[in-house]
This record gives sequence, structure tokens and C-alpha cells, in this order.
Amino acid sequence: MPYMSNWSDLKNNPRLKNIYDTRVKIIKLIREFFWSQDFAETDTPAALRFPGQEPYLNPVPVTIHDTDSTVHKMYLRTSPEFALKKLLASGYEKIFEIGKCFRDYESFGGNHNTEFTMLEWYRAPGALAEIMDDTERLFKYIGNKLEIKKLRNRQTEISLDCRWDKMSMKEAWQKYIGVNLDDYLEIGKLRNLANDKGYMEMIITNMKICSSKYF
Repeated sequence: MPYMSNWSDLKNNPRLKNIYDTRVKIIKLIREFFWSQDFAETDTPAALRFPGQEPYLNPVPVTIHDTDSTVHKMYLRTSPEFALKKLLASGYEKIFEIGKCFRDYESFGGNHNTEFTMLEWYRAPGALAEIMDDTERLFKYIGNKLEIKKLRNRQTEISLDCRWDKMSMKEAWQKYIGVNLDDYLEIGKLRNLANDKGYMEMIITNMKICSSKYF
């Protein structure tokens, strides 16, 4: 959702209002899709005693007080992943959640805002191809309901009518940038590859462009 400095932005800017209205419709349709596929919607905690396990994400620390004024240091979740996997371990087989997540040191419009909405779902037992099928059917369901035929990302168009290609991450790296992913599994090698191909400069430029829209 684009940054709104005050309520008048939403009231007086038809383009912004259309974006917000479409966002609300999409969230509703996501729920309808997963309900129709017999997924159970979950509700897991946003404030955690221990931060997430991802080493490259920065949780947002918060201080909470009980009725005795005892201080409890907690963290806002970076994703619902850990909680959802607990539900899988307890026997839930098809689950999803749409909820707020929080990550510190974000770019405010590049990859994430500090606060953003995440959809996450799991099926067990489940295979990678089934998750791919879920993703394709979800986008096509929403596109059909909103009468959208194509998705656009910069210069790329994705048709919602045709069957989508499915490939592994390794296959995608080989096809689109001509490298074997197995050779770049260390962070230093991956950084050097990004520099050699000019990707780091492109990422930094895009982050500056996005940030300039909000500050």
C-alpha cells in the first residue's frame, strides 16, 4: 500500500483510492480461494518472546509490561512461518494466514516497508509442484474475478490464460542468467556474481527511486 501521510490523500486522490479498494478486494478473494480449496485460515501471534530464525532478517524489538509493571522484551514477527509449522507438526494439513509482519532496517518501498502484509500457506503432505499449482490457480482466480487478463512487471507480461512454466530455482538461474546455482551457494561468491553482472547497481538504483517516492 502506498504511503499515506494523512486521510486526505485517500479521500482526494482517485488513483490512490482505486489502489486501496483493489487491495481490499484482492485480500477478500485470497481468502475465498483458500476456503474453496479446504484450507483452514489460521491466526498466530504477532508479538513473540523470541525473534525469527532467519539470519538475514532483523526483527523489530518491543517492550511490553504486565499488570505488575514487569518488563517483557519481545519481538514483532518477521513472518508467520515458525508458528504455521508448529501447526503442521500438530496435525493441521492445509493452512493459510494473511497477516501483518514486521522487519527492521527495511527500505520503505524497495522490497518491504517495515510493516507489510504477508500471505503464507502450507499443505502436508505436499510437493513443490502442488504449491506451484496453488500459486497459479490463486492468481488466475483473482484475475478472473477482477477481469484481469495479464500481469505486468516492468517490461514483462504474464498471461493469466495460458499454462505457466514451472521450473526449479536452479533451472531458472541456468535459463535466465546462464549460471549453475551450485557454484554460487556462498554469500561471497553470490555477491561477486551480482557485481559482475551489474545487478547490485541496479538494486541500489531501484531502492533510491522507490525511497524518493516516500520521503
